[in-house]
Amino acid sequence: MKKEPTLQTYIDLKELLASHIGNREENRSFALNHQNLIKAPIALLAEWTEAHRHRLSLPLISQRVDRLYFGATLILLITAFLLGLLMGAGVLGYSGSKPVNILYFLAAALFIPLTTMFFTILALVQSNNAKNMLVHLSPAYWFENILLFLPKKNREILEKISLHPTLVNWSAVHRAQEFGLVFSIGLLFSLVWIISSRDIAFGWSTTLQIAPAQFHSFVSMVAFPWREFFTDAVPSLELIEKSRFFRLGGDIGAEMKGNAGLLGEWWKFLAMTTLFYAIVLRFIFFVFTYFGLKRALARSLLLIDGAKELLRQMQEPLIETSSTTAEEPFEAAKNMKYNSVSQAQKEYASTIGWALELQDIDAQNERLGIRSALLHEAGGVHSIAEDEAVAKSLSGKILLYVKAWEPPTGDFVDFLEALNESKVGSIEIYPLGEPTRNYQALPQNSDVWRRTIGTLESMKIRMLT
Repeated sequence: MKKEPTLQTYIDLKELLASHIGNREENRSFALNHQNLIKAPIALLAEWTEAHRHRLSLPLISQRVDRLYFGATLILLITAFLLGLLMGAGVLGYSGSKPVNILYFLAAALFIPLTTMFFTILALVQSNNAKNMLVHLSPAYWFENILLFLPKKNREILEKISLHPTLVNWSAVHRAQEFGLVFSIGLLFSLVWIISSRDIAFGWSTTLQIAPAQFHSFVSMVAFPWREFFTDAVPSLELIEKSRFFRLGGDIGAEMKGNAGLLGEWWKFLAMTTLFYAIVLRFIFFVFTYFGLKRALARSLLLIDGAKELLRQMQEPLIETSSTTAEEPFEAAKNMKYNSVSQAQKEYASTIGWALELQDIDAQNERLGIRSALLHEAGGVHSIAEDEAVAKSLSGKILLYVKAWEPPTGDFVDFLEALNESKVGSIEIYPLGEPTRNYQALPQNSDVWRRTIGTLESMKIRMLT
């Protein structure tokens, strides 16, 4: 069963990699004991963290941070619910002399939610930006930071961790959706409570020159999601005409007083507006940002210093060779058409990494100051057909990186022969050693590769020594 990473996983892994990464043999052995996770790097890192958590000092920093975040979230949600209640009570305040203006309630239940959701989308577009202004305007972001940074002991804890900006942004956006959702629930609760306990007359009034027919079109558009199956929650033109009032003159008029029973029917429209736009749509944003936060957490795990090296140690086969007899130093036979070069050139038409990923190939080129027009992967997870297609597509001078500690296999020899028969001008093979040796290959490992290259008897192929 795959273990889902959490914020605790992130903090613990970061602390472990700073103090204990283990050796290659231990990590490879751990991966072999979890074969089902070898192709799932995030789950593998989470499982490794769980297995090595006992190495961390108690109490765990991650647990303390988790308690702080839980407390911040709880106070945030309670505050949001109370604000929703107060907002509802404020806009639904009814003195009995004038109807409650529904436009005030629509501002809280329709316009504010839609506006904040729009800004949420804009914030998510820039979620990778550490200085995301829209995220930093979120009340969830600042409320949480104020709560956590004020006590001295909390500051000391937070100074020990450093979250990736993408993770911080997604966390703030997700908490903002929690805030908005609970606020809207408080607003709906306030509406239901007030209309259940008091007799309220609703109306609408605005300085703008809006005719009842225009306002009817607007509310019909708002009611589009439910107007086909809940017609009672769609105000009629008659209700809109009879519920309009003007502040001039103070008294609302005898005709409106006579329609007081009809004016109360607005509550169904207001309740459905709150339920759909402020709660259902917000819940969709809440779910989306929840999974977005999970993805951001997974990506952030891979960006922790040392995480990729740990994965490499766990995922790559560990091959060791030994012999009971002393091995004579390799000397190429005179009839073998084989060349060696002492230094790589500064520019190649293409660079290939055998069982290496593109970012690793690019990193080696950058380390050696090599420019290459094209980068290609071959071997490893790639099929023979894919390797042959790469070989046939190349021309010019080629640089080929190989892992010196892994002896050449049959599919590598086939690939090298395909390269030799293609339009390439020359092939220079660079054996890479372990990162701990600054990528310098051991002499005995290089000898194995020289033997293989020498058997091909090609003047095109050169070995970098």
